[in-house]
Amino acid sequence: MGAISRRIRALYNKANWYSSLAISHLRAKLPNIRKRWQGDRFSTPAKKHAVFVHFDTEGVIHDYVIKYLDDLRDCGFEITFVTNSPEMPDESVALLKPLCRLIVHRYNSGYDFAAYRDGIRQIPNLDQCEALILANDSVYGPLFSLKDELAGLDPETLDVWGITDSWEFNYHVQSYFMLFFPRALRSKAFKKFWKRFPNLNNKHFVIKRGEIRLAQRLARDKLRIKVQCPYWEVAADHVTPLRSFLSAKTVDKFSPLQVRWLQDMEDKIVLGIPLNPSHSFWERVIRERGCLFLKRELIQKNPLSIPFVWRWKDVVDECTDYDSDLISRHLHSL
Repeated sequence: MGAISRRIRALYNKANWYSSLAISHLRAKLPNIRKRWQGDRFSTPAKKHAVFVHFDTEGVIHDYVIKYLDDLRDCGFEITFVTNSPEMPDESVALLKPLCRLIVHRYNSGYDFAAYRDGIRQIPNLDQCEALILANDSVYGPLFSLKDELAGLDPETLDVWGITDSWEFNYHVQSYFMLFFPRALRSKAFKKFWKRFPNLNNKHFVIKRGEIRLAQRLARDKLRIKVQCPYWEVAADHVTPLRSFLSAKTVDKFSPLQVRWLQDMEDKIVLGIPLNPSHSFWERVIRERGCLFLKRELIQKNPLSIPFVWRWKDVVDECTDYDSDLISRHLHSL
């Protein structure tokens, strides 16, 4: 009976997956855009574009978002701002117009990936674009100079660049920041992926059909993918410090819960079990690799119960020139 029930459950899950996928493709064909506003930079000729995706329950544009947009503009990117918010107040639009070429208010269907898709569709002559950034407001930063980091990238040696990559489920570049150079933008894999991307309203499906599928398609098209903080290098950086900490006499000063978590982390790294790098390795990648961003979810919810996340302000203030009050003000508003 056990084998039969497992088989029935597997068939049910498979049927549920395909029915959800079919519905999501139908949603993608429905009108997704509520309204558009031309920004002050709408007619500015551009070779570098950024699609920035935003969500706030009241449509507020927080100060940390304005700072992020300013940094993108300082790097020469013209911004298409896409919001999934339930409403978009006039004052928010007024804040954005000086910074953006276009502001798009869409229905919140398909999470960030569908919003990226709709933003890409608003960019004219994408084949002539020299660089495209896809970014969202799920992170705080850039904590360090985005301009300096981008200046060190060579489109002759890479086609896709991100901040962190992950091997959870399968390989992918974490989608809070992705940069595409001309070879990727003109590839069949890139065009086909965004043309067919459905409005998936399930986070697991979005990871599987979004982040993972995109990386697979680009890799199979022999496009070169690199990131600022490569997973296995960062994981290896943690082994020796973890072992030193766990073997030190001072370890008794910490709670058993903290020690167990760090021991589990060391075990998973040694065994090659992938972790979420933007959560598990957050402090070391900022301190030692100049990681440009800090995940909002890590500070707000800490879903993996990672020890010492409360130190985020000290780390930001000690290691970066970023105004940590931008983060604090946003957290106070939630």
